[in-house]
Amino acid sequence: KVQELYELISIGNAKFLGVHDSKRWSACTSSSFSELKLAQVIAKAGLEAMRTYTAVHIARIYPASYRVDSSNYDPQDAWEAGCQMVALNGQKSIFFHPHAAWLNAGKFRGNGGCGYVEKPGHLSPGVDVTECGGGRPHPVKLVITVLGGDGWEAFRDFDLLGPPDSYVCLEIAGAAADRRVEKTSVFTAKARTGSKAQPIWKQRFEFVVTDPALATILLVAWDQDVDFDDLLGQYAFPMTELVPGWRRVPLLSSSGEAQEGSPALLCRFELM
Repeated sequence: KVQELYELISIGNAKFLGVHDSKRWSACTSSSFSELKLAQVIAKAGLEAMRTYTAVHIARIYPASYRVDSSNYDPQDAWEAGCQMVALNGQKSIFFHPHAAWLNAGKFRGNGGCGYVEKPGHLSPGVDVTECGGGRPHPVKLVITVLGGDGWEAFRDFDLLGPPDSYVCLEIAGAAADRRVEKTSVFTAKARTGSKAQPIWKQRFEFVVTDPALATILLVAWDQDVDFDDLLGQYAFPMTELVPGWRRVPLLSSSGEAQEGSPALLCRFELM
């Protein structure tokens, strides 16, 4: 063999004609889909057919052209379908919190945050699952106990009339069957600083996750207001990276930056 040719890998771009027509292609190809086109393909051909397609070919997904306000679509359907490149708008929108960007950052905190995460074995038919890290997913029960908050002095000026009225949203993102959001009660602090400023919830939540390899855990702290709630902080991470036990989960800003005072949530994670 010629070493130079052996080391050369080329993946050609091709117009997507359908999941069934693509079976005639003997080589791996790369095709682009708008978010609307992907939704149409999944609705018509089914999720498993799209997974079979992406097990061989590369699918690149991009936002619809009408998103001139820099909003984003939900990337979870594309990830569940096995799409390899799911592009999002990176600009900040003045109208929306970047929920999709939070999930994207959380998903790619896996694998050391290098920007690449391996596709789960069950999304790659024909691949030896003993080599790629697993076969069919096994459901697990995830229990999250939200004890309280730490470093809440960082939010002492959020409200003009007093400390924030804090609550936490816990979201499991991933496979459609696993997507769920829970919420703690609202804690009203008695002071802006000191021990009385730190919220205490002591609330336990249980989730049955059917596809842990696709799951991302998102924790978001909010300040409840009369008109609209203000973001206190957020953090997301892949479930595959979860180490059970008590953890101090940092609360980042909307854009994903560390906040002054290092506010955090004190949580216990259990896998059963």
